[in-house]
Amino acid sequence: MNAGTLCIHCVQVGQADVAILAAAGAAIAHCPRSNRAHGHGSAPLAAFRTAGLRVGLGTDSVVSVGDLDLWAEADAAGFQTEDALRILTMEGARALGWESEIGSLEVGKSADLAVFHHAVLRLSTPSHASLLTVVSGRIVHQISPP
Repeated sequence: MNAGTLCIHCVQVGQADVAILAAAGAAIAHCPRSNRAHGHGSAPLAAFRTAGLRVGLGTDSVVSVGDLDLWAEADAAGFQTEDALRILTMEGARALGWESEIGSLEVGKSADLAVFHHAVLRLSTPSHASLLTVVSGRIVHQISPP
């Protein structure tokens, strides 16, 4: 195991395991809805974060929970508002070792962006409902204002 190791789920780990993961510089992909759906247990998220492990959120798969809704994963993990946005963006990029390339809107980083009306943010929305979609700096979809 090394600093490039990404461990998925990690629901059956103890303090000794957390220490080993932290010493190795590993990262965790936490998938709380999948873990609950399959009765695998809960990852010790607080212990991971206290140990300084890089943690991001994952959906596991559509087979596991029926969708790829990272906001629902953040909610299931107990993250709200700014904390949810941070773990879904900057902390997720850090867990993957890509924080110098993605994860925040900064000059020189790659970014995709979708803009939705605030009323649809918590709904399962088709991609064409976005007001603006930017992929790698190029506008690929835009609805003109009235």
